[in-house]
Amino acid sequence: MVDDFLRRKFVYVDEKIETIQTPDYMLTGLEMSGILAGDCDDISTLHAALLTALGFVVRFVAIRSIQDSTAFDHVYIEVQNNNRWIMYDITLPLETQINYFGRIAIEV
Repeated sequence: MVDDFLRRKFVYVDEKIETIQTPDYMLTGLEMSGILAGDCDDISTLHAALLTALGFVVRFVAIRSIQDSTAFDHVYIEVQNNNRWIMYDITLPLETQINYFGRIAIEV
């Protein structure tokens, strides 16, 4: 499964300057180093691209995890399955519950 593969190969790297790596860029990194290095938006973009190519309906979710902040500080994807949206966040252990103070979801 795509989720299992990405979890085995992904290494979280915090970015000082926010950039979004393209799926091609991340896959080139995988070929060169054997890992997928990036942050939450990088792995979410790759995950969404792979699942969309396989025919799944995917949406990006951005959340604010700090109550008094106006900035959205985390991104993950949700996949539609039998009219339900299932959360997939490669940066967190499976079954992790996320608390947030703001949420935006955009379907791909």
